[in-house]
Amino acid sequence: MPRGQGFFKFKADNFSVLGSAMQKHKQFNLFYFNKLLLVFAIMLAQYVSGYAQNDSIFEDNISEKPYYFYKGDKCGSQGVFNPLTLVLNTGYDICQLTEHDRQILKFPYDRSTENVFWNLGHPVKVIDEIGWWQFTKTEVLPLSFSREGGQWMPNYVLHLIGGGMSYATVSEWYRFHNVDYAKPLGFITLMAADFLNEIMENNAYMGSNIDPIPDVYIFNLAGVALFSSEKVCRFFSEELQMADWSLQPSIAFSDLSLYNCGQYFSFKWDIPFEPRLALFTRMGLGTLIGLSWKFQNETSISAGAGVRSGEQYLLPGTAREVTITTPFSFGVFYDKNNSLLASVQYSNVSDYFINTNIYPGLIKIGKFSPGIWAVIDKKGYPVIGITSRYTLGTGLGYNFRKPL
Repeated sequence: MPRGQGFFKFKADNFSVLGSAMQKHKQFNLFYFNKLLLVFAIMLAQYVSGYAQNDSIFEDNISEKPYYFYKGDKCGSQGVFNPLTLVLNTGYDICQLTEHDRQILKFPYDRSTENVFWNLGHPVKVIDEIGWWQFTKTEVLPLSFSREGGQWMPNYVLHLIGGGMSYATVSEWYRFHNVDYAKPLGFITLMAADFLNEIMENNAYMGSNIDPIPDVYIFNLAGVALFSSEKVCRFFSEELQMADWSLQPSIAFSDLSLYNCGQYFSFKWDIPFEPRLALFTRMGLGTLIGLSWKFQNETSISAGAGVRSGEQYLLPGTAREVTITTPFSFGVFYDKNNSLLASVQYSNVSDYFINTNIYPGLIKIGKFSPGIWAVIDKKGYPVIGITSRYTLGTGLGYNFRKPL
């Protein structure tokens, strides 16, 4: 056989093997993708059928049911809350972290999605890599209080309590706007937001990643179950005065980056001896603790100090585990009936050094009331933007920062 012919035969054989391997790889990924979709469909079917047992969910007098978290206010943070802002603020929450790439149109969604689905399809294998006791004490139970072992804290705050409250709030939003099957739609919206959050947090990593497993399979579902109880909703709404104080997500058209995007929750607990004074905390990517003072016109001034999430870094090990730095932060907030009207926050980070938000309803230009926000870095370069209720709580901004 001539040498040239042998060479081309060798190359052809190689391409044939490569093509076969790629086809098997696609079939392998499709198999686990379909399996994950099946699991999700079963979860949703169980959820919907469970609620179908309660006839009051589908009765005509559903409008008479109380609203605990969404009351249709047109001013402030509640005025710009809707399913879109919930998905954006939850899904792209991590874009607040220092040095995180905010050009969301260039994000490798396909690669990151594939890895998240693979890990959700192989939970036992991934947990085996870090160890079941390590998984339990760092991700599930509050047994480790070090920075490297405290991953359970955001699981409880953001996924159990925050996710459950978000489910209840968006379900009430659907019900307030006369959308049928409000609670199933609320569940779907919450899961869509959380899947996007997991995809963004994966950040193109390929390999074992423990993070989405407790979030999706334990804490989100537990949060939905918890806030399906009216007693729980009443407690968090009336006793703890929990409210969604998320930011106003906007695209900076100068570089198509997403800024001012983040999910936050406020809590107030009235002090018995002084009804105008309350203990205050704001939680999200960081925690502030302080006091709140209520005025006679139902407005309140709250101030708190604490920490903000700074930079993310990997922990050593075979499976991917991450933690964050927690620099100092201080914030002042102005609200009316727990709907945030304005805020300013200082944080000891390089990019979100100062973050200020004015929500629609506080400033009026004729009949138009815009939302205005600004993010200023330590060098003094701002990113500013404008939002409105007419753009579903989202907006446009401009980045004045110099490119790296």
